[in-house]
Order: sequence, then structure tokens, then C-alpha cells
Amino acid sequence: MDYSKLLTSLQQTFIEQDNYFFDKHVPEFVKDGKFLGDYFNNIAVEPLGDKPPRFYHVYSPFDVISNKAPEYAAVFENGELLLHIDFDEYIAARTAAMSAVVLKGLGKDNLSDKKVLLFGSGRIAAVAVKILGTELGLKNVDVITRSGDLSKITQATENSGVAIKTGSVESIGEYDIIICHTQSTEPVISKEQLGRIKQGAILSSFISSTEHGEFPDEIFDSSKANIITDWQQTLQGAKDLKRALDSSLFAEQDLIYIKDLLAGKNIDTSKHYIVYRSTGTPIQNLAALKLLV
Repeated sequence: MDYSKLLTSLQQTFIEQDNYFFDKHVPEFVKDGKFLGDYFNNIAVEPLGDKPPRFYHVYSPFDVISNKAPEYAAVFENGELLLHIDFDEYIAARTAAMSAVVLKGLGKDNLSDKKVLLFGSGRIAAVAVKILGTELGLKNVDVITRSGDLSKITQATENSGVAIKTGSVESIGEYDIIICHTQSTEPVISKEQLGRIKQGAILSSFISSTEHGEFPDEIFDSSKANIITDWQQTLQGAKDLKRALDSSLFAEQDLIYIKDLLAGKNIDTSKHYIVYRSTGTPIQNLAALKLLV
């Protein structure tokens, strides 16, 4: 995949999002109080003037028995199917690319001298390392995994030009950038460690469908944090962000949407750090699909 084209498409699609119609809904299936599964639906509609509109649909059924959630995409125009593909690879890539989109929006185009900590070693984490290496000049990254084994991510990124070594949460205050791509069952840093975050640090979290976040809810304290998110609907998908809102850690008007960030909205440099919270959007899917049709 051409990561440069993907980043450009993501930036352009977020900026031009008002030219499209978007919808995201995730019906859940519960029987006798027991969660059985859900069905992610991300839809974008592109008006084409006097021509029939183009419909983009990314969908993913999940059940607790198989514990699988395949991702597929379909594109329709004029009553015809233009594209129907396994979209899993593209979901991983567009998710992995979002930290780079935010960093570029913040003017961080060269990470060669930055100290970066990555939680996670799966496919999305590996793609994120590749993108940050090829597009933003990242040279070194410290990685923390549940098992402590870095062999998988080291092998997956061996041609990226990025050196990987084991990181330490005890050194959390040394890092300029902290990125999470995990399915952790609890926050990856504690409230006490949150208090040691470096002035000006940039953090990002992508976990979804969990009660908790990868960071303590207190990370969204707007007296300390510039809070960036994809769009207003992230409040519905990120339960940690919604809890923080309900607890008055921030007000909805404090949120900085990526569209506004890319349009030049200023960050309050007096605040201690910047946190980006994402749970995936049809905007990101559209950006990837527009490279295919």
C-alpha cells in the first residue's frame, strides 16, 4: 500500500467531509442479559450532482463464540456493485495512519529526534511503525507488549528503517509521543504515571468496544489536555471519553475535531499535553476506499 497516498487521502477526506453524508451504527445482540455479538456498519454517501450518488459501506459482524470480526467493503453506484472486497487490511492501515495524520496536523513532520513509546505489537502497531518511519522519519521506537516478546513486531517492521527496543512505563515522563494499539483489559498506565507525562507530549488511543480506555479517564481533564477526536460521534463509541464528559472533566466544546485541526485550529500550548481519541469512522473508510475506486 502507498502510505503517502493514504495519508493524503485521509487529510483531504477529513477536510472535505461536509461534501458527504456519513452514518455509523452498531446494533448489539443480547439474549437473557448475555452479549452475543454486534454488527458494525459504517456508511458514506457521495453526492455526484445530477448523476446517481455513490454509496460506500464497510461492515463487520462479530460474535463471541468465534471471537472473529471480518471486515468487508462494498461500493455501489447507479444500482451497480463497483467493488466488494475483504477490507481487513485497509482497516488496519487507515487506523495505523491516524497518529501520523494528527502528528502532521500538529506540525510534527519529522520524528527523527523524538522519543516514541508504542503499546502493542500486533498488525496495526506494526503498520503504524512503518508509516511513521517512511512518512515522518521515525528512527527509533520503544515498544511495550503484554508478553514482553518483540520478535513479532520486529520481524513485521524489519525493512522500515525503524529500530525497535523494549520500552518501560516507568520512564513514561521521557517520551514525546505515546501511541496505543492494544486490546488491553485495563489501562496501560496508572493515574500516578499519568501525572508524570512529559510537558507537550502527544498521546493517542484507538481501543473500542470496552468499558475502559487505554489511559485513565482523567487523561481527558481539559485543564491539562488538548483533546482531539475524529468527529462528534466518537463520544458514542469511546466510553472512557463519554464518562469523562459526564464527569465534567471537559465540556463538549473543548473537543478539537480533526477537520478543524487540519484547517489550522490552534492548540492551547499552555496545557500540559495533547491526547487523540479515536474509535474509527466512515470518514477514514471512505479515504481508503477512494484509493480503490
